Amino acid sequence: MANARAVAIKALTAVENDGGYSNIVLDKTLRSASLSAADSAFASALFYGVLDRKYTLDFYISKHCSRPLNKLSPFVLEALRTAVYQLEYMDKVPSFAAINETVNAVKHSKDKYAAGLVNAVLRSFLREAEHALPDGDTPFDLSLRYSCEEWLAKRLIADYGIDDAKRVLESSLETPSTYLRINTTKATTQEVKEALENEGAITEETQLENCLKLKKGSAEQTKAYANGLFHVQDLSSQMCCEALQVKDGMRVLDICAAPGGKTFTLSELMSGTGEVVSCDIHAHRVELIKKGAERLGLHNISAVQNDATVINATLGTFDRILCDVPCSGTGVIRRKPDIKYKPEFDIEQLTALQLEILKTASTYLKSGGRLVYSTCTLIKDENTAVVEKFLASNPDFSLDKEPVTLMPYSETDGFFYCSLVKRK
Repeated sequence: MANARAVAIKALTAVENDGGYSNIVLDKTLRSASLSAADSAFASALFYGVLDRKYTLDFYISKHCSRPLNKLSPFVLEALRTAVYQLEYMDKVPSFAAINETVNAVKHSKDKYAAGLVNAVLRSFLREAEHALPDGDTPFDLSLRYSCEEWLAKRLIADYGIDDAKRVLESSLETPSTYLRINTTKATTQEVKEALENEGAITEETQLENCLKLKKGSAEQTKAYANGLFHVQDLSSQMCCEALQVKDGMRVLDICAAPGGKTFTLSELMSGTGEVVSCDIHAHRVELIKKGAERLGLHNISAVQNDATVINATLGTFDRILCDVPCSGTGVIRRKPDIKYKPEFDIEQLTALQLEILKTASTYLKSGGRLVYSTCTLIKDENTAVVEKFLASNPDFSLDKEPVTLMPYSETDGFFYCSLVKRK
C-alpha cells in the first residue's frame, strides 16, 4: 500500500494547494498512478477519509507537533493527516505500516528534511492512550468533532436546533448510498436488476418505484449502464421529479439542468413523449446533458444553452417547470466534503440569485401549470424564505402542498422542494 499512500498524499496536497474539486483531482491522480484495483480503492478511502475529518485530524496532530501546523509544508501536513487517519479510523491497517510507509513517503519527497518530525509526531500520537475530542455543543466544539467550518454548525443549530444539527453533521461522515433510476423506456426494474447481477453488481428495490439501491459492485462499469438502462440519481432528486406530476405529452422546462439527472427522470416519467427543454448557462455542461440523453436513448430532450436569470421568449411556455437553483449545497456534504471547508457563503447574494431565477422561470409557466422549486441545501434562507418572498410578490401563484425538507441522516441526501401552482 506504499504507493497508494503516496498517491493519496499527492492528491490531498493538490486539493490543498490548488483548491480543485476533490473528485476531479483524485481521478486525475489515480489515472496517472497505474495502481492495482485494491491500491486504488485504498488510496480513495484514505483520500476521502482525510477530507471528511480534516479539522479533527488537525486537532489531534497539533497536540503532538512542536511546530504550528500552518508552518508545515502542505505535503508534510497531508502526510501527517493520512497517517493519523489510518491510526485512528482504519482498524485493519497495522500501526507500524501506517507510520513507516508515511515516513518513507516523506523521505522520498522534496520535504525529506521533515521525516524525523513526522516520525516523532506519529509515535507520540500512538503512545497516547485515548484521543478525546471536545464534547460540548458550541459551534466550535461541533466544528472539531465533525470537521466543518463553525459558520455551518452555527447555521444548522439556528435552523434546526442542536440535536438535528448534530445528526446532520454526523451523517456527513458516513458513506452515502448509491441509487439507480431505471430507464423505463428501455427496461423494467426487474430486468435491470438481473442484468446487473449477471455482471456482479447486487441491488435491492426501494420504496420508490423504478429505483434500485446499489448494495455491491460498481454499476457504472457495467454493460447495463453503457446500454442506457439506468442513470445514477439520489432518492431525493427522484422524489423531487415525481412531485412535478408530469404526464405523457407535456412540455416541461428544467431551467438549471446540468448534468441532467432530473431531466432524464422527467423524460422517463413521460414515457419519452412530449418535450423536456433542458437548460444550462455553460455550453460544456449542455454537452453533458446531450451525451447523457444519447446514452439513455431519450429523444424527447432538447438541451439548450440559456441564462436562467434572463427571460428568453424563444423558449415558449410550459405545462411544468423544474427550478432546481444553484445553492450552498449543505445537504450533500457527505458526497462533496469540500463544501464543509468553504468560507461562509454570501447568503444574501445567493438568495437574491435564487429568487431571480424563480421569478424568471415562473414567466414560462402556463395558467394551471405546476412549478417545483428545489435545492440541495438545508439553509432555510435559501429554501422556505425564497418561496415566501416569491409568493408575496406573485399573487397568481400558490402553494400546492407544504414544502418538503429531506434530512441527510435519512435514506436521502439533504434536499428541499416545494410545489407551486399558477392560477387558471
